[in-house]
Amino acid sequence: VRLDLPITLKEAVAGGEVRVPTVDGAVMMKIKPGSQSGQQMRLKGKGFHGKNGVRGDQIIELQIRLPEGGDAALTQFVEGWSANYDPRAGLTG
Repeated sequence: VRLDLPITLKEAVAGGEVRVPTVDGAVMMKIKPGSQSGQQMRLKGKGFHGKNGVRGDQIIELQIRLPEGGDAALTQFVEGWSANYDPRAGLTG
């Protein structure tokens, strides 16, 4: 079972606990501080039963979501916070 899980910027940066739907109902899952969009996590034994009767895992892919519309204070903060950070610095071409 795979699930794209939307998380907030705050949850990605600071970590936290989020509610995740599973086949058997929702469970709480810890998000580690510094998590990235596209990062995958595994909930062991929370998938479907296989042919051998063993329970599969649920794979969670984190998707950072920002609020709709602009927020001047957030924009100003992020511009200052990441002024010297370039995630593409090592790319060539």
